[in-house]
Amino acid sequence: MSVFSKTSVAIVSLLVISVSLSAQTKKKTDFSGSWKYEVRDTPSGDFFGNIVLKKVNGKYQGEIINDKGSKDSISVTSVTGNKMVFTSHVEQADETFNCVFTGDSLHADIDVVGDNFTYKLRAKRVAAQKK
Repeated sequence: MSVFSKTSVAIVSLLVISVSLSAQTKKKTDFSGSWKYEVRDTPSGDFFGNIVLKKVNGKYQGEIINDKGSKDSISVTSVTGNKMVFTSHVEQADETFNCVFTGDSLHADIDVVGDNFTYKLRAKRVAAQKK
C-alpha cells in the first residue's frame, strides 16, 4: 500500500469517527411543555385546546385538554428525531396523532378511527410563566 493510500485511509477514518462523535453529542430536543392547538375547517367544526407533554423516567406522557376543559390522556407510541406518534381518545373517538415538531411549532395529521377525513392540527409552544 502506498503512502498516499495509507494517508487517505487515515483521513477517511478520522472523518467517520468525527461525524459519529458529533452525532452522539448533539442535544436531543425536549418536547415537554404546553402546546396551544387548533384544528380548523373539519366536517365537525373547529377544535381548540392544549396538549401538555412531560418526560417521566425518559418517556413522554401527557394529556389533551380541550377548550371546554375536558382532559384525555395520551399514549406515546414512538419518538424519532423531531417526530412523535401518540394515541388518545379525544372528542369521543380513538385518534392517532402523527406529530412533527419544528422549534416552537407543532404540526400533526390526525387519523380518526372510522373517519376518512385527515384532520390537521397546528400548535405553538406556550411560554412558561415566570414566577
